[in-house]
Amino acid sequence: MGKSLFFTSLLFLSFATSFSIDSNVSSCPIDLGYVQTFPWDKSTCLDANGTQCCQTLTSLFGIGIAQHLKRTSVFQLPNPLAASACVSGFRNKLAAFAILPSVVDSCMHNSTQFVSNTSNCAGIITTRDWIEKAGAATALDADCKGDVTGLKCRPCIEAGYNVFSKLLSLDPNATKCFDFTALYAIGVINNFGPMDPGAAACILGLPLELDNSAMEKPKKNLSSKTLLRLTTFLASWVLFSVFCSLLH
Repeated sequence: MGKSLFFTSLLFLSFATSFSIDSNVSSCPIDLGYVQTFPWDKSTCLDANGTQCCQTLTSLFGIGIAQHLKRTSVFQLPNPLAASACVSGFRNKLAAFAILPSVVDSCMHNSTQFVSNTSNCAGIITTRDWIEKAGAATALDADCKGDVTGLKCRPCIEAGYNVFSKLLSLDPNATKCFDFTALYAIGVINNFGPMDPGAAACILGLPLELDNSAMEKPKKNLSSKTLLRLTTFLASWVLFSVFCSLLH
């Protein structure tokens, strides 16, 4: 009787341990609650004729990846199971806004693109790797550290292009270096971080709700010509990001 009870307990402990390990491996290490609270523009994914949904969703997901970078110093997710779990959780959060799973899948059809791999960007996996390749101090430190709303956005974007060009010279085929540059700028350099609407709008190119007062105030004193120039510049940044994502 004693041996039988011991065997049963041992079997249960083994099963529980195995289940715990599997759960940890396959769970998403990102808190996706922000998807339902962040002031992003949902209309881009509800318009049947819209063309910006994929860029919006990629930028929105980027907030979570940047938060993960800020917390762990690792640019991407640890394994395919974790990446799949995060995309699945992201899909579920978006369902609350009547955004169809098929729309999400069409934009993020390959979750392995979010998994750490030395071939993604010049061998960079962690922030330590970044410092070794990009340098301890870059243009991002000066131009992306503080408020990047309004006219302060363009210098940050230009700094991002400069750093990206340096990384690209080290690894010409690594288009993910563009993503890594944006993630580092908002997740490590920027004082306000990924959850700040202004930082997300500038650095990640995330469209925001029109009634977001935090973004409206800095733009009130800008001339229409200045706004046009800034909008055109940001559009080129977004289009380049989309181009890079297609090459991944």
